[in-house]
Amino acid sequence: MLQIKHLSKIYKSKNVEVHALNDINLEIQDKGMVFILGKSGSGKSTLLNVLGGLDQFNEGEIIICGKSSQNFKQSDFDSYRNTFIGFIFQEYNVMDNFTVKENIELALQLQGKKVEQTVIQSILEEVDLQGLEDRKPNELSGGQLQRVAIARALIKNPEIIMADEPTGALDSHTGKQVFDTLKKLSKNKLVLIVSHDKEFAKYYADRIIELADGKIISDTSKESIAPKKINNGISILEDEFINIENSKQLTDEDIQEIVNRLKTHDGETVISFNQNTNKEIKKTNHIDDSGNLEVFHKTSKKHLNMKDYASKTISFIKSKLPFKSSMKIALSNLKLKPFRLFITIMLSVSSFTLFGFTNTLSQYNKETTTFHSMKDSQVNYISIGKTEKMGTENYTYEAPTKLKKEDYQNLQKKYPTLHFTNTFSSNVSTSLDVTQHIEKIAKLSGNNEQMFYQTSFSALAQIDNEMIKANQFTFKGRLPQNDTEIVITEFLANTFKQLGYQITDAKGNTNHNNIQSSEDLIGRILKLTVNDKEINFRISGILDTHIDLSRYESLKEDKEQNFSQYYLSTELQTLLYNSYHCLGYVSDSRLQDAIDNYNVYVTQTNGRYMDINYEDNYYNPESFYRYDDINKDQLIDFNNGGSFYVNYQTIKNIRFGNTTIQDYVNQNITNSSNEKEMMRIIKEAVKKYESQIVNSKIKLSISSDTYLENIIDKIAGVYIDLSHEESHSFVLKDTLIQKYNLKTDGYSECLIAPMVDDEMLKDIISYTYNDNIDQSSYVLNNQVMPMLSSVNSVISTLENVFFYIGIGFAVFASIMFCNFIATSIANKKREIGILRAVGARGIDVLKIFLNESLMIAVINWILSVIACFAGVTLINQYIRNEFGVLVTILNFGLLQIVLLLMISIAVACIASAIPVYKISKKKPIDAIKDRK
Repeated sequence: MLQIKHLSKIYKSKNVEVHALNDINLEIQDKGMVFILGKSGSGKSTLLNVLGGLDQFNEGEIIICGKSSQNFKQSDFDSYRNTFIGFIFQEYNVMDNFTVKENIELALQLQGKKVEQTVIQSILEEVDLQGLEDRKPNELSGGQLQRVAIARALIKNPEIIMADEPTGALDSHTGKQVFDTLKKLSKNKLVLIVSHDKEFAKYYADRIIELADGKIISDTSKESIAPKKINNGISILEDEFINIENSKQLTDEDIQEIVNRLKTHDGETVISFNQNTNKEIKKTNHIDDSGNLEVFHKTSKKHLNMKDYASKTISFIKSKLPFKSSMKIALSNLKLKPFRLFITIMLSVSSFTLFGFTNTLSQYNKETTTFHSMKDSQVNYISIGKTEKMGTENYTYEAPTKLKKEDYQNLQKKYPTLHFTNTFSSNVSTSLDVTQHIEKIAKLSGNNEQMFYQTSFSALAQIDNEMIKANQFTFKGRLPQNDTEIVITEFLANTFKQLGYQITDAKGNTNHNNIQSSEDLIGRILKLTVNDKEINFRISGILDTHIDLSRYESLKEDKEQNFSQYYLSTELQTLLYNSYHCLGYVSDSRLQDAIDNYNVYVTQTNGRYMDINYEDNYYNPESFYRYDDINKDQLIDFNNGGSFYVNYQTIKNIRFGNTTIQDYVNQNITNSSNEKEMMRIIKEAVKKYESQIVNSKIKLSISSDTYLENIIDKIAGVYIDLSHEESHSFVLKDTLIQKYNLKTDGYSECLIAPMVDDEMLKDIISYTYNDNIDQSSYVLNNQVMPMLSSVNSVISTLENVFFYIGIGFAVFASIMFCNFIATSIANKKREIGILRAVGARGIDVLKIFLNESLMIAVINWILSVIACFAGVTLINQYIRNEFGVLVTILNFGLLQIVLLLMISIAVACIASAIPVYKISKKKPIDAIKDRK
């Protein structure tokens, strides 16, 4: 069965080598009861542990059923124990949390065998434990516990039973019962017993191996000497014992023979008639029931009935710890340190929750945030604008630009079911202005309340009943039926109700009208400038867009503007001028005419800026005009082939000598209110100083973030615009416009549509964020976007920081897990050692603590998800309520839930694997005895 060749086991203590086993050579037979004796420290237990794979040896070889252990890994020794060996320990070493039956079943389960209750009951009866199968170890006596260990060893029908001081903790009577049981088993199995009791060894052993200082000093096997029969029923053993089977049958000759034998011996002779005494005498003198004398002689080949394993293939059974048993041990571990478990879970939940928060920021999704922000803020319209990319290679940003006809067609094709309202907005700030009709306009000067009154139209737009119905607006009056009718909103009507309405006739007379209700405005005239043409529009209807400005009431307070106030005012402006609330609704033909005849060009386009400077004076006009679109009566042409016409407002105060052009005008004008006379005098002044103007150092610069260039070839003349005295808009000929690509076809700041369902809204949001068109992008314009744009920018900058912070929290949770599992393993070393001794592999131990970790991980995950949801909701509500921010910054969703689960499981696996790997490297006997 077992062959040991040159086996050595060396311990090192303080640089001193101690040979626990010193060059042991031994062969052990296939069956029988073999005692290994020796004093404490002789190496007897070490030899048993090495033979059972519980301990490792330094040198030599163990051959198991013809199979060498030289190339064995620890897992091979585990499988070897699981297949061939049943261990019985002095300290019983049963699983405290398992019942008697479960302890016995465990050994069978590790072999992957089906547990049959009839077999369990049979084993229980064999070791006298019937009726105790459902008791826990703490309900049993020492003898009963030892019988549980024996039953556990027997159930898997091992080839070898190894017992280390199996009676050391038992009384003599119970100890005898145990040895009797083992003796019975040794008839068919090899039973190896480590003991210090020579008497028991001589009585029960078939072979005794005695060690001292790690070496075999004696190896003897039991032999039987038959008695010499001198007569019928009378036998003599070694001339020392006379055995009379039945004294009543003795003859006179028998008696005389006995007397003669007695006379040959000197000294005391005892003749006993007490049967108990006779049994003790036989036991003491090693006489068996057949009358044979048992003696021990040096072990030789004749004593070793070894099988030939050369032709046999030995296979080991790999252990399979059942999930139920694994979970049972794992649950018992959790109960071991409830307070530590609670603290671990709380700290881990805190870490995972903070990880969830930081991950929502590191995995920040602009589209998701925009969607939730719009929904939570109850934005009820879609407004799409356009931006173009500007800047340098190292720094770029998005600047607003205007939508073109192609953009309108593109968006309408993309979303055919969406009712877009087309709009027209001028680049001139005074265009579409209605301040001349507001009676008490001065009341708004320098007043924060001016934001709550409409002083101009944000744009002209189309209107129809479908749009009104889709937005659930209220309408009074009639829709525009010709090009001079306009529908205003209730927001503008409220401005006239609060501040009064006025109109100035052709003679300069101003008429004031008291407006009591919105309907009072129907039929009133509004003078608007559209493409430099003044048009008298008649109000035909009032559209109530149900605007709610209660959120912005704090802006009316006269106080220093802070961060919150700044964004609140920006939010209000965005709401008013990118939605339906400040539009002027005209007929389709009037809107199309405005678009077709749009002749104002912006000075900021395609990433470039245009400005005028003269010495230290800089002017930044919003727009310029194309030469062919201008009324030539407003031009003074020098006819010098130039392409640039400077605005009179730009040159009027340039000093030529001791005077300026404006001085000349002031000195020669007789009626400044007469526009014709003013035009005539200005033209005279310009002609008088033509050469000085041409030779002046006025520059028209075009610049970007990478270059600056003066594009004026020469000043070709002067443009006079008396209607816009503060404007410095200039005029360019096509040669310059084409040369520098200054033309723009854009006419609309935004396209507006009613709110859509969630799926379409998500699609629109995604489209605006991801569909870049030739360095341009569509963007959403609503009250949420000003703050959201800043949040997007900040979080985009910091997302890597949040990512690493999140990793830090995950690492902290891992450390907490590792600490708890390591502590749990430290408290369960003995149970781990027992499992390994029974035959469990490292993977089985990993399953136990992996289950334990996974249970904690699932608890952590559930609590963390709940905490994250609650925290995100509370934080978002707090930000909205406390700071008035419309952005839903934190969006905890499926990604974070799945990520938390994955992280929890990963942390659980890592936390289990590291300490389990360490414990798996520990020798089973060290784990059982809790040795380092």
